[in-house]
Amino acid sequence: FCVMASPPPPPDPFFTLRPHTGTITCVQYVYIDDKSLILSGTSSGELAIWDLALKRQCWTQKCQNDLLSVACTISIEKKSVLSLQKGGEVKIWDIEKNEVD
Repeated sequence: FCVMASPPPPPDPFFTLRPHTGTITCVQYVYIDDKSLILSGTSSGELAIWDLALKRQCWTQKCQNDLLSVACTISIEKKSVLSLQKGGEVKIWDIEKNEVD
């Protein structure tokens, strides 16, 4: 007769992305300038960058369509976020200028 122990409960969340509107459809972890960040996009078109040390949103942008995917690109010249929207539109956002390239 073998007694199986029940699995341990899941850990408490480290961080919750609360200020988002809509359902989160995509996330990506990035490490930039010695900072741990999360990029996220929602079904309502909100694109955001979250600082994990501060546990706060540090950049946000409103897109016109649902976001399907986000990615971060880093170059010597600038920092950018790439977004793919539901209609197939790809945008490159300049984080420092807060505008689309």
